[in-house]
Amino acid sequence: MRYRYYTQTSAFFYESNPNDYTFTDQYVTADPKLSAFHVNELGIQFLVLGAFLEGKAHRSIAGAQFDISFNYRWNTNAFGNQIVAQTGLRIPF
Repeated sequence: MRYRYYTQTSAFFYESNPNDYTFTDQYVTADPKLSAFHVNELGIQFLVLGAFLEGKAHRSIAGAQFDISFNYRWNTNAFGNQIVAQTGLRIPF
């Protein structure tokens, strides 16, 4: 299990309302990645080691690792909540 908290302040040139832009603004963006937001993330990861195959399979297979993770993010910016999942396989040779 894992938990992560991330917070970000907005860039000095971020403006969410396009009507607030002026010609004197040198830099302006409405990109939501540069807005102020915070994220709470809860996740779980499973790791299966091939060591239980020691003596029953090829050395590379016995040294293999398989992992899968699932995370859910509660996000306060324009992107909303997210699900992030991944799998991985490592086989030494």
